Amino acid sequence: MAKLVTASLVVLILFHARPVLMPIAFAVVLAFILSPSMRWLEHRIRKLPALAVVMGIAAGTLGSVGYVLTTQVSELTTQLGTYTESMRRKVDAIQPGESSPLAQMEAMIARVTEGQQKAVDPRNVPVHIVAPDLSPAALLWTQVQPLAEPLMTVLFVLVLCVFILGWRDDLRNRLISLVGTGNVTLTTRTLDEGTHRITRYLLDQTLINATFGAAVGIGLYLIGIPYAALCGVIAALARFVPYLGAIASVLMPAALAFAIFPGWDRTILAVALFAGMDLVTAYAIEPLLIGRRTGVSPIALLISVFFWTWLWGPLGLILATPITVSLCVLGRHVPGLRFLAVLLGDDQVIGTEISFYQRLLARDEDAAGGIAQAQQAELGATGVMDEIILPTLVLAARDHGRKAISTEDETFIVTWSRDIFEHLLRGVSRPGSAAPVRALGIAAHRTESELLLEMLAVVVAPEHGKLEVLPPTTTLGEVIARVEQTAAQVVCIAALPPEGGPFARQLCHGLKARFPELTVMAFRPNEPGIDPTFAEKRLREAGADLVVATLASASAHLSRLMLVKGGGTPAPGEPLSIA
Repeated sequence: MAKLVTASLVVLILFHARPVLMPIAFAVVLAFILSPSMRWLEHRIRKLPALAVVMGIAAGTLGSVGYVLTTQVSELTTQLGTYTESMRRKVDAIQPGESSPLAQMEAMIARVTEGQQKAVDPRNVPVHIVAPDLSPAALLWTQVQPLAEPLMTVLFVLVLCVFILGWRDDLRNRLISLVGTGNVTLTTRTLDEGTHRITRYLLDQTLINATFGAAVGIGLYLIGIPYAALCGVIAALARFVPYLGAIASVLMPAALAFAIFPGWDRTILAVALFAGMDLVTAYAIEPLLIGRRTGVSPIALLISVFFWTWLWGPLGLILATPITVSLCVLGRHVPGLRFLAVLLGDDQVIGTEISFYQRLLARDEDAAGGIAQAQQAELGATGVMDEIILPTLVLAARDHGRKAISTEDETFIVTWSRDIFEHLLRGVSRPGSAAPVRALGIAAHRTESELLLEMLAVVVAPEHGKLEVLPPTTTLGEVIARVEQTAAQVVCIAALPPEGGPFARQLCHGLKARFPELTVMAFRPNEPGIDPTFAEKRLREAGADLVVATLASASAHLSRLMLVKGGGTPAPGEPLSIA
């Protein structure tokens, strides 16, 4: 409840303080865009001349864009009535007749409007309001007032941007002092990453959008559509709105082409121009220059666009991405704000093994198999089993012991894990039935442990002999009899934590008491988040000669032991025994 109240207060403050916060946000964004140029000039000329040059270029660019927008919007407003009438005639021309759906809808609207007009009280008479005579000063103020507030806002943004650029080192030091010198490392990393990520994104996006707008303006001018410069500027600004801006910017030139020119050729050309430019920009230029530099997920970016538009209106569209990136960077470095990185970031928030386990819990074996195959190219078959399948079996055994999943769920997970592992190792050579048995594998207590040994029997070097896997139901006496029958000198005991530990220790103790020269290897995967040192110590005290936690380690140790016990010669540098 406290967090909900805090979030509500923050939203209320952002909404009611937008006349103050929006200019500050725009000044900060503009400073981010201009800071690379400022740093580049500072290395060549002094600070104040560099600041004057950068701000002069920025003010000139903004003034030119504003002049073009103002002039062409004024011209478009005067011609709007003509274009509206032209569009009406074109719509009338495409109506097939009075029986068309569009004609019927117009007739219905006319009837409804006629009924409303008849319902008006005839005694009502029109009233004409005559404005009072104004003094020249008051008349001048009425003409200037609509422009005064925007001009003052732009002036405030430029002045604040000057101070941010000129005294950015002092601002950084004050932020570090405000947070506390004890957190200087955290603050420095947050500022550096945030500044670099936002600056690079905004600079690259500004250059891309400016190029996009210029290309669109030139293309529309060559097509013959009027107000091409206005359409180009709108297209450049609209592309700051992710995913939706480019689509919205095509509406105006398409409507102009539809209203002015006969036929559909110019309209189709305008739409094709925007579609082609947007495809090239979105799928070729932006991935090459920007890539994943924002660190924000597409879903979070879209939601933030709607949120900031609702909060701050159309200007929030432009500020949505910089603000979201800043919040995501804060979430990565400030522990108390980590939820922002989880909600907004594009990093993987859960491990691949958790995703694999979650898909099997949801009975989505196809998705689980896709995860394993996707990781095989990077990790290899043994790596997939070590980093995905083994942790999944450990999680299933733990959750079953806690009664969090049913026996049916556990059986399903084990069955499909076995199928996926067999699919991964399809084509791998396996020891034939005639291969001598060099080692025995015993599953302690559970069927998941038997799957560990099945995987080990496949990945162990086949030329060194065969690992025979005994079922979990095998008693200690049967194990001892099988050891005597096969003359095996290596026994691997597989145990899944947490319940497999006592059974594994019992087997180790019984085998060592009967065969002191027997080499016993305990294969026990680690539990997530639990130190395995204590469990390994207890297994060694029970008689285990070595304890391994991964399939790769178990395969390497068992192959060497089987080679040595079988009378072979280890490769140069290999140990003769493993303690």
